[in-house]
Amino acid sequence: MRIIHANKLLIKLFFVILINALLASLVFFLLVYYVYNTYFQDASAVDPAFVNRLYLLILFVSILTFIVGFAVMVRHKIKQISYLAQEIDRIASGNLGHQVVIKGNDEITSLGANMNRMSLQLKELFEKERAHEQERHQLISNLSHDLRTPLTSVRGYVQLLHDRPGENDQAYLRVIEEKTQQLERLLDQLSEVDRLYDGRIVMRPELVNLSLLTTQLIHEYRLLFEMEDLQLLSDIEPDLYVMADMEKVIRTLQNLLANALKYTPKMTSVHVVARLNPDSKTIIWEIQNETDEPTIRQMDKLFNRTYRVDISRGETSGEGLGLSIAKQIMKLNNGDLIVKRQGKHNISFQAIFPSFIKEDK
Repeated sequence: MRIIHANKLLIKLFFVILINALLASLVFFLLVYYVYNTYFQDASAVDPAFVNRLYLLILFVSILTFIVGFAVMVRHKIKQISYLAQEIDRIASGNLGHQVVIKGNDEITSLGANMNRMSLQLKELFEKERAHEQERHQLISNLSHDLRTPLTSVRGYVQLLHDRPGENDQAYLRVIEEKTQQLERLLDQLSEVDRLYDGRIVMRPELVNLSLLTTQLIHEYRLLFEMEDLQLLSDIEPDLYVMADMEKVIRTLQNLLANALKYTPKMTSVHVVARLNPDSKTIIWEIQNETDEPTIRQMDKLFNRTYRVDISRGETSGEGLGLSIAKQIMKLNNGDLIVKRQGKHNISFQAIFPSFIKEDK
């Protein structure tokens, strides 16, 4: 059945040839019968040259019958092939995504279906490439602005040191140092994004006690949150183990904590939760904080490498690559990083790890 289904067009062609061969043969024998009864009743009067001419004429009419019959019976398929050729030209001329009309159930129909899939795939690839190109241009534009801002500050304070030596030198030098560190962070992030997305980064998975690691990070960050009038709360289930690259997991969690520290309104709280989800057999590391409505409306763009908080609101320092880096790190660790809305004004980032059951020795 599979062979028959796969060669429907060949079977149809075989039957067309067979039918027309039978038709041509029938015409041949009918003509022979008619000629014999009409011209050859008296065998003594038969001219051999005349017989040969009649035979050739009958053979010609039979062959012509076969050709005409075959052309009439396959004209529909020829039209289909001609139509597909025209449609291929339309797609090749740049009309990506164009769909051909499919009729029937044979190899030509299958070819049309494959053309439709190919056209859609080409359109999708082209749109992805165009979006990637636009993203690249936007990223370069953003980074140009981000690099220019601290460089302008450094240039200004260097000029102050030159024009007013001895006056507030230490304060100026501290500002220069901060701006230089900001430049270094931007360049490090850009380099890491490039390596992460090109797959040139080496992962070194190991058994990580996520509960202990989270507890240590919260202890380190609690004072920083208190200095910003923020309360850092935690609910960590014990003995949560994951198989991941510890260094990059620490980078991810630090990034999420730093993001909450930077954008959470003062006099509010930040909640960190680490728990096992028995249904999906995953470990969820979650950080939840209050935010503003514009950020919630733009949640789907937060992991975009080119996304920036509205500069006119003065809420960005231009280091918007962090969340993109964190998400890519989670994917390389066979996990994911998602964002959800919690309540009216809260946002939740969830780092999802495959759980690892540590066997007792």
